Amino acid sequence: MTQTGPPPLIQGGLFTPTALEAPATHAVTALATERLDRLRAARDRLRLAEDDEALHDFRVALRRLRSLLRGYRSTTRITVPPRIPRDLRRLSRITGVSRDLEVKLSWLAGVDDLRPRDRVGYRWLLKRLNAAKARSDTRAAKRVEAMFFPLTTNLERRLDQLVLHEKGASRSLAAETASNLRALLDIFASRLDVADAIGKHEEAHLARIAGKKVRYLLEPFVRMIPAAREVVNRYKGIQEGLGELRDAHVLGEAIAAALEDAALERGHRVAERIRDGDRLDRQTLRRERRRDPMPGLMALASLVHARREKAWRDVSTRWIAHRAELLIEPVLAIADDLAARGSPGIEIERKFLLNGLPEAVTGADQLDIDQGYLPGERIHERIRRTRNGTDTRWFRTLKLGTGLVRQETEEETSEAVFEAMWPLTEGRRVRKRRYHVAAGDLVWEIDQFDDRDLVLAEVELPAEDYVAEPPEWLAPYIVREVTDDPDYQNSNLAQ
Repeated sequence: MTQTGPPPLIQGGLFTPTALEAPATHAVTALATERLDRLRAARDRLRLAEDDEALHDFRVALRRLRSLLRGYRSTTRITVPPRIPRDLRRLSRITGVSRDLEVKLSWLAGVDDLRPRDRVGYRWLLKRLNAAKARSDTRAAKRVEAMFFPLTTNLERRLDQLVLHEKGASRSLAAETASNLRALLDIFASRLDVADAIGKHEEAHLARIAGKKVRYLLEPFVRMIPAAREVVNRYKGIQEGLGELRDAHVLGEAIAAALEDAALERGHRVAERIRDGDRLDRQTLRRERRRDPMPGLMALASLVHARREKAWRDVSTRWIAHRAELLIEPVLAIADDLAARGSPGIEIERKFLLNGLPEAVTGADQLDIDQGYLPGERIHERIRRTRNGTDTRWFRTLKLGTGLVRQETEEETSEAVFEAMWPLTEGRRVRKRRYHVAAGDLVWEIDQFDDRDLVLAEVELPAEDYVAEPPEWLAPYIVREVTDDPDYQNSNLAQ
């Protein structure tokens, strides 16, 4: 008899329909692992100097992996500490200078309508940019070489730990994506609203970044959600339009800086002639004018200005003017579709009473939590605010059952909804600080309550029959197991 394994969650970098109801930890781990493999392949190509597309493809692979970890940060931070996404961002910045110079050189290569006199400035700028690109490539190669292997090896190990939480995850991929998508869409819409004039360069750049995050979160679903493919293409369109606007602005800044340097160079040359006692006759001045790059640079500045104006006309009339029907409403519809497909999750966890805070929490990832419970007998509805540094998020959760196995459904909400519901929880609130400490295949959550002398340890299990022995750093602090003790349920601890 042929043995068949479970259906795959990803195929060709896209989620399969099976992934929708799978725990978010499992599905996200599968895609993150695939994207990590692609990043490593792109890194190998980056070492080949003759591969003209290697830098672009490396940055795209890096951006897709970063976007996945960031888009599902409430899922991945169980085992992936914040320093890993930060280091991936550093890698992106390290290669960013070379990529910007590559874009500028590509634009110069396409300029062919200059007067012969203006070609002096063209060649002067081309030489300057090529030299800067060579220096940047050398610096970036050394820094990438030093960072890449330790960083990707650490991330791979963390992802291996994350996948072990698949069966104990409280939310499905569909439900998790729905709430994450709404959160990213809110940011994109607000940033696009203020990018309403050609001179608002930074606002347009931030809107472009926010749109990329929405697009990258949607892309893995294009196979199973028909509307997603068209929406992804639209977001790619506005991303390219805003990117054209950004490139024109960056080119303008580069030419402005080049004009200043060219003026200084010319001034230095003439000043040296005067100091040397050279005669500045008409012939000498004509030679100076012939070698002066400034007329050519001003001609290039004029072309860039025209390019920027055209880019703004295109993006404002095609996308910004119709953003609600083309970009906002379709994503909200997809989020609603995903939320409807999400099924309630099953939470399998053990809980222990501790006699103090273990030393192992020092330096661990931590989360400050304020949560309150709405009135109810059989259904426990909880609202929660979490703070992780400057990152604040809000959630609504329904729980059914008691003991080892409970049903849990959770969705991310807005600050406004949280503030409206918070007064209803008066007298039924908990404040605590949660530490995440990895131990072998599991991650232990240590809760230190702010409003009483109480420390609890929880561990989420991949299956009911999974045996979880407390690690050596935790065992001395355990008073007893309280998994089945209702007195230690958060809803009963609330006051």
